[in-house]
Amino acid sequence: GVFDDVTDDNGNGGEFSTAKAQKDVRNNNKMGFSKTTKTAVAIRKEREQNEKLRIKNMKKEDRRQYERKKRAETEAAEKSRKKGFQGKKGASGKWKGHHKKK
Repeated sequence: GVFDDVTDDNGNGGEFSTAKAQKDVRNNNKMGFSKTTKTAVAIRKEREQNEKLRIKNMKKEDRRQYERKKRAETEAAEKSRKKGFQGKKGASGKWKGHHKKK
């Protein structure tokens, strides 16, 4: 028909008429995902990066206090942990040795 080739006044064909909308679509396709869908790994990495930036942008006194608190927590966790191998000792089950050939 007469209107088979649909274009707007600027000569752009398609759904998106603004340059910003076209750029957003290209960027989303290039990255392989849209802004709304994220994987669990991507969310975890984003949260870790935000946490690092939050700590980095703290005042020096606050950051030192935070680091001392974290260090104390890790030292306390190490002290409460049992030392050495805490697994099963000796034979068990069918290797226990209580059934001998007659």
